[in-house]
Amino acid sequence: MTPGSSLAGQRQRPAPHIALVTLNSQFAHTSLALRQLRQWAIHQGFSANQLSLHEWTINDLPSMLLQRLYELDADLYAFSCSIWNRRLTERLSDELAQIRPGATIIWGGPEASQDATAILQGHPSVSAILAGEGELVFAAYLSSFSGSNFDPGTIPGLVFRDDSGAIRNNPPPPLLPAPEWLFPYTGQELRQLKERLLYFETSRGCPYGCTYCLSSLDKTVRLAPLPWVEAAFTRLIAADLRQVKLVDRTFNIQPARARAIWRFLIEHHRKQPFRTNFHFEIMADRLETEDLELLAQAPPGLFQLEIGVQTTTPEVLKAIHRPCDWPRLQANVRQLRHQAAIHLHLDLIAGLPSETVQQFARSFNDVFALKPHDLQLGFLKVLPGSPMAHQAKTLGFRWSQEPPYEILASDAMTYGDLAQLKDIETVLDLFYNSGKFAASLPWLADHVRGGSLTPFAFFQDLAAAYRFAGWFDLKTSPVSRARFLLEFGLAHLAPAEQAVYVSRVRLDYLLQGAKDQPDFLDTLENNPEEGSRQVLRTVREQVRALYPRLSRFRSERFVLDAPVDFSAPRDPQLVRTAEISSGQLLPAGTCVCAFDLSGPRPALIFVQKLD
Repeated sequence: MTPGSSLAGQRQRPAPHIALVTLNSQFAHTSLALRQLRQWAIHQGFSANQLSLHEWTINDLPSMLLQRLYELDADLYAFSCSIWNRRLTERLSDELAQIRPGATIIWGGPEASQDATAILQGHPSVSAILAGEGELVFAAYLSSFSGSNFDPGTIPGLVFRDDSGAIRNNPPPPLLPAPEWLFPYTGQELRQLKERLLYFETSRGCPYGCTYCLSSLDKTVRLAPLPWVEAAFTRLIAADLRQVKLVDRTFNIQPARARAIWRFLIEHHRKQPFRTNFHFEIMADRLETEDLELLAQAPPGLFQLEIGVQTTTPEVLKAIHRPCDWPRLQANVRQLRHQAAIHLHLDLIAGLPSETVQQFARSFNDVFALKPHDLQLGFLKVLPGSPMAHQAKTLGFRWSQEPPYEILASDAMTYGDLAQLKDIETVLDLFYNSGKFAASLPWLADHVRGGSLTPFAFFQDLAAAYRFAGWFDLKTSPVSRARFLLEFGLAHLAPAEQAVYVSRVRLDYLLQGAKDQPDFLDTLENNPEEGSRQVLRTVREQVRALYPRLSRFRSERFVLDAPVDFSAPRDPQLVRTAEISSGQLLPAGTCVCAFDLSGPRPALIFVQKLD
C-alpha cells in the first residue's frame, strides 16, 4: 500500500499473510497482547497459517530488524507499540514502507491508542491505529482487510485517514466479556518460553483513578471466572514455567476471589510441588486477616507480591487520587515479612505533584523500614492521555517529550534533586535490590556512623561515595562492587565493628557463587597464618569424613554479632531445593563453616563454633 494513502477501496489477496510484531524491552520478556490477538483471530475463523508472531528487542540492531521484517514479506504488519519501543517502531515502520511499498502497516497498544492522531499525522507509513482493547478491533480489521470491499469506516475502534486525508476515530467496540477470553499461549510456545517471563491476566480494568496511570481511564472491571483461571494456571504449571507475571492492575480487588486463587495454587503445590513462581500486583491495605493467614502457608518461591506504595505523604496521595490506608498497609507488610515465605517488591515514585525531597525521603524511610526484598525507586512518567498530563502542565512540570516521558522537574523538585535520586536508585539496585549483599548492606545501614543515619541518608552517602570514586562512569564487576562496599563501610565503622562487617561481606560474596577469593576479603583458605592453616585442615578433614563423595566445597571462618539466616532463595525464580527449604543459619560468635559448591548456589553443609 502506498504510504499516506487512504484505506477505503483497497483490496488485498484472499488469504493475506499477517505478521504480528513487537519489540520487547528485554529478551526475557514476552508479548501477551500479540498472542491474545492471534488466538482471537484464529477463534474467529482465520487460519493459523496466515498469522505469524515475531518478537525481538529494542536492543537489537535496527538494520537486522529491518531485514527480518523485509524477509517476512507480509501483506499486513501489525505492530504492538509501548513507551519503550515507540521510537524504534516508528523508524522501522517508516523504512519498511519504503522497501515493502505494497504492504500495509498498522499499530496497536497503549502508546499508539493514546497518541493515535499524532502518530498518523507524523508517519504516513502507518495506515491505521487499533485503539483500546484489541481482540474485537483486530478481528474486524482482518475481516474487512481480507474481503473484496475494504471499508475502514465500518471497523469499530479504528483510527485512520479518510479519502481526504483527515483523521477519523471510529467509536470503540463493546468490551470483550471475561468468559470469552482465550488462553493465549500455544503448547509449543510454553515449551519454548519456559525459561523466560510469561505474562498473563485474570482481570481487566481498574476502579481507581490514579492520575499517573492509563489504567485509570478504564474503570470497567472484568474478572475471569474462577474455573477458567484454575484451568489456565494448571496449564501454566504443567509447562514447568520459570515465572508468570500477572498484569492485573489490582489482583486482590475482590479479596475473596484472590484468596480462592491463592488457595488453589497453594493446595496444588502441596499435592504436587512445582517450580513456577507467580507474581501478583496487589494493594496490601486490602489484605484481610484470612489472606494473611493463607499467604503464610505458601511455600518459598511460589508467590511474589508487588505493592505500589508510591508515596506515604497524605497530601500527595490525595493529589494523585490514590487511596491508601498506610497504617494498615504497614501492619500487613510487616506480618507478611515476618510470617510468609514470599518475595515482597514495594514501589515508590519520585517527582509526584507537591512532594519535596524531604517528603520523599520520609516515604523512602517508611518503606525501607518494612524490609522489602525489593524497593523500586521509579520516576514519574507523564504519559500522553493520562490525567497526569493535564495535571503536570497545570503545575508547571518539565518532562521529556521522548518516550517514556520521564519527569525532568516537578513543582517541588528540581532537575538536580531528581538527578541525585537517580544516583540513589542506582546504588539501591546494585547493593540492595540485587540481594547480593543481604547479610552486609542492611547491617551496615544500621551501624554506619553509630547508627545515626536514616536509610535515605545512608543511601545518599553511599551514592555520593560511588560517584566520587567514579564508578557511575565505569562498568563494574562483582569483585569491584564488593570491594567498594567493603571500603565504604570500613571508613565509617568503629574498629570494634569492622571484623563483623568484613565477615558479612565475605559471606555475601561467597553466596553469590563467585569462584575466586579476593585478598581484600581475608578468606580462610588464603590466610597464610599457621593457626588459620590448622583450622582449615581440621575443617576439611571433618567435611570429607561426613561427605566422602563431595567434590567441591569451600571452608570459611566468620565472626558474627548475631545469627545470619539465608534460608530463603535470594532470587524468587530459583528452583527450590531441599537444602534451601530446610534452612541455612550461621550462629553468632566465631565459627568455621563449609559450603557445597556443586549446586545452583552455595549450600551450608557444616558449622562448628569456635567460642
